[in-house]
Formats: sequence, structure tokens, C-alpha cells
Amino acid sequence: MSDIAARRLAAHPESHPNHALAKAGHKTKIEEQVEGWLKGLAVAYDIKSGMGKYWLDFYVPAWDTAFGV
Repeated sequence: MSDIAARRLAAHPESHPNHALAKAGHKTKIEEQVEGWLKGLAVAYDIKSGMGKYWLDFYVPAWDTAFGV
């Protein structure tokens, strides 16, 4: 990623393509499967969240663990 693009995303994280997909509720097959596993474990999680310059598919606060699938 170019420095210009990185600065633009840092200033406007809502412009990231994953943000638009998350707002639309889009999930890939593997995201659906991981979400099913997390629900089966009864673990609280955040889906499609930004963390700094990275975009996470899942974040499990209790485990302090992030997943990018």
C-alpha cells in the first residue's frame, strides 16, 4: 500500500472497502463458519472491526485475540 493510501485510510477508515462490505452485512462462507464456531462456544466477539491500520474479521475480547480469515 502506498504511503498516500495509508494516510488516507488512517484519516478516513470508513473509506476502506471492508467497511462498506461490513455495513452491507456481507460475510464469506468461512466467516460464517468461524462465526458459527464462536457462537457455539458462547464467546462474545466483534465482527468486521478496525484496529489501527488493520481490518479484523473477528475480535474476541475475552481471549484478546483477532482473526482475519
